Amino acid sequence: MINVSAAMAGEFTFSAAEITAEIRQMGPNPLRTNGARAQQRNHEQAEHILGGEDVDND
Repeated sequence: MINVSAAMAGEFTFSAAEITAEIRQMGPNPLRTNGARAQQRNHEQAEHILGGEDVDND
């Protein structure tokens, strides 16, 4: 988290580039999967962990 004013464009640019580099170094999110089959599997795993309780995320 950074705190810069509108007059600090140079510091903002440097901080944004630094944060972007750190995120790219971390790589892709290991918890994110794509596709309907993966979503179903994730849902089943969550139900198992939660003891079969139906969870509403709204």
